[in-house]
Amino acid sequence: MNLILCSHNCMHQKDGYCCLEGVAVITNAAASPCCYYETAEDVKTEIDNK
Repeated sequence: MNLILCSHNCMHQKDGYCCLEGVAVITNAAASPCCYYETAEDVKTEIDNK
């Protein structure tokens, strides 16, 4: 296991580290330093709209 530092407002970030587990869909390959970046607010909004 590798510890990946992360300070972005991402749904996978917890306590300054990336906590992404398993296989994930690449969501943002060109616009962000991390290809798995998803803003925490966007995910919360999607859940609230369901």
